[in-house]
Amino acid sequence: MTRFIYDQFTKQYIQELLKELGQTETSKTMTSERREIDIFFTPNPEKIADASHLGLLGRLATTPAVFEPFSNPVKPREICSCLVKLLDLKAEFERQAVREKNKQGTGNRKQGTGKREEGTGKVKS
Repeated sequence: MTRFIYDQFTKQYIQELLKELGQTETSKTMTSERREIDIFFTPNPEKIADASHLGLLGRLATTPAVFEPFSNPVKPREICSCLVKLLDLKAEFERQAVREKNKQGTGNRKQGTGKREEGTGKVKS
């Protein structure tokens, strides 16, 4: 939840600027701990070329991005907090990729006997 008018304004402003280029989520909740990302942006690959008129924001919007606008000068602890959110998000995506890979691999795998080889502890397939 946004506490300050400035925060709400910047979330809506960035979301409006990026809406033609992809999908934005405001106040995305992190699963690792109760943390929220102000703006999570996922670009639409068909619209990336249209981003140049937004300058630096357009360049940042060419890949999935996290935006954390601040109304006051940023303090070191706030930078650390943003880095933790980014690393948590990266870990979440990696876990999701592993789950997807495992889900795809399960249907294609041959069923083995599941018996262990004598003296090696290895499972025969």
